[in-house]
Amino acid sequence: HRRETQDALIKIAKWWIKETDIDGLRLDAIRHIDEGFRDRFTAEITAYAKVLGKTNLLLMPENSTGDDRELVKDLEGGTNSGYGYPEYRRNNYALHGRAPTKVLEDSFHRAVAALGGALGRIVRFIDNHDVYRFLRKGEPESVLRMAFAFMLFSLGIPLVYYGSEQAFPQ
Repeated sequence: HRRETQDALIKIAKWWIKETDIDGLRLDAIRHIDEGFRDRFTAEITAYAKVLGKTNLLLMPENSTGDDRELVKDLEGGTNSGYGYPEYRRNNYALHGRAPTKVLEDSFHRAVAALGGALGRIVRFIDNHDVYRFLRKGEPESVLRMAFAFMLFSLGIPLVYYGSEQAFPQ
């Protein structure tokens, strides 16, 4: 809530954009950030990026929710992407072969109903630094390959977490 802290964080983000020519920022734990600051940050950073000629800066919040509606709320707050935690949570058992594949179809329809066309801007993953590695010890790599195929050919932005492409197990 302190204005000088907010100013400093915005200044730092602008520095990274200008000095490193990055194309996007990950906004960690967005649900714990004051909405007023989130709105100010996204507006000022987006405007600054446009001055630098970046008309499509990716602002990707991380919200480890299980509710698609929270992703919609994040998108309405000035971000243009997000991590697909709700689908990750719904799909995990089916991708491991422990639930019917109908779960995947139903999950997709739930995501489309909530996010509509914005679903194509959501980051899809089967594991990352905040969750267990996808492949469990003793599982065949074919389970991982099928999950990768599902993720890579589904609607959205695929994220391959380092080591998963080498079948690192949990």
